[in-house]
Amino acid sequence: MMWRRLRALVVRGHSMAPTVRAGDLLLVDTRPGCAAPLGRGAIVAWAPTALSGTVLLKRVVGMPGDEVLCRGGSVWIDGRAVDEPYLMSAQPAEAVARTWALGPDEYLLLGDRRADSLDSRRLGPAHLPDILGVVQSRLWPLWR
Repeated sequence: MMWRRLRALVVRGHSMAPTVRAGDLLLVDTRPGCAAPLGRGAIVAWAPTALSGTVLLKRVVGMPGDEVLCRGGSVWIDGRAVDEPYLMSAQPAEAVARTWALGPDEYLLLGDRRADSLDSRRLGPAHLPDILGVVQSRLWPLWR
C-alpha cells in the first residue's frame, strides 16, 4: 500500500533553518523512484554512506551534469549565480572556493544555514540511491 511509503520525520538540528526547524514534523515520500528525477530546490532525506545510520535533511542545489562552484557565500551553476531566497540573510563566505562536476547520478545537497550544515561540501555529492525520499509537507507545527 502506498501510505506505508510516506514517513513522518522529526527534525533534529538547525541546518535547514529558517525553512525547517528543530522539532518540526515532516512528511517524507520514500516510495521507490520518488527521488528520481529530483527537482532543484527540493528538500530531501539523505543517508550519506560516510555517516552510517544517519539521516540528514538537505536541499538539492546541484543536479547531474552541473558544474557547481561555491565561492564567497554564493553558489554558481554552469557559470550563473543561483538565486537562493530560502537562505538566512547573512551567509558566511566560503574560505576556499570549491567546484564539483556532477556525474549522472550525483546531486549537490546543501543546508539552508550554511555555517551550521554538514552537507555535500564536506561529504561529497550525494548519489541517488542514498537519497531516501523527498519532503512533501510539514505536519507540525500547524502555524508554520
